[in-house]
Amino acid sequence: MAEGVQVGVHSWSDGIRDAADYRRDAPEHAANATYIRDMLGDDAFYWFTIYAAPANDFYQMTPAEIVQYGMLTAPVQPAGTGPVCPETQ
Repeated sequence: MAEGVQVGVHSWSDGIRDAADYRRDAPEHAANATYIRDMLGDDAFYWFTIYAAPANDFYQMTPAEIVQYGMLTAPVQPAGTGPVCPETQ
């Protein structure tokens, strides 16, 4: 991740209710919570995202939260030093 990158998260919605409206043990959470657990080792990030902001908004994570939830696979790189995505040029 390059220094200064912003990561926004929010809840999901089924079109009627947001994820946060369902009990934590509701089956509606199972697939997403399992995916996050498989990718990050636990499902804490899933629960953080659904309570951070409703589906029609977003919450901008702090750098400390990005580290806390294990989203980095390498140290943060100074801006302008990492690989460039050709689609953004």
